[in-house]
Amino acid sequence: MNWKSFAIGFVAGVALLSGISHFKARTQNVIKTWPEDYRKGMLQMAPWLTEAKVGRIGPFVAIAPKSFDAASEAMIQAMIQPAKEKNPVIYLTENCITINDSKKRAISIDYNPASGEFVSYSYLSDLVAGPTFVDKNLSGSLVRVEAPKQKK
Repeated sequence: MNWKSFAIGFVAGVALLSGISHFKARTQNVIKTWPEDYRKGMLQMAPWLTEAKVGRIGPFVAIAPKSFDAASEAMIQAMIQPAKEKNPVIYLTENCITINDSKKRAISIDYNPASGEFVSYSYLSDLVAGPTFVDKNLSGSLVRVEAPKQKK
């Protein structure tokens, strides 16, 4: 084998790997295939989902804004979910971690970013219309909070 063949093969390999890396690192509209009602709600909480970076971490998919400067105005700053099942979904915000499951239940843990300590815990039995149970000081006693009824 001569050096010209090796050089051409090396350059072609680097170009191919660079192209694959660029294709995977591009921003994507993550929610364009989601159901309409879910898409509208998520756009209010995380408008950056129309231009998000997506990456795989083992069996999980991580979704984050293309730049973290825009994330400060959004409620949700990152999402992590299994690649195949799509549930549970973990939402990371400035001071809260929320886990939603396939039955539309959620657990939220609020924390103090300055100290790294957990502050409160809440459980939603139904994301759409169910009551919320909140433990505001991690004392172990949950207080039931009813969701406001929508007026017709």
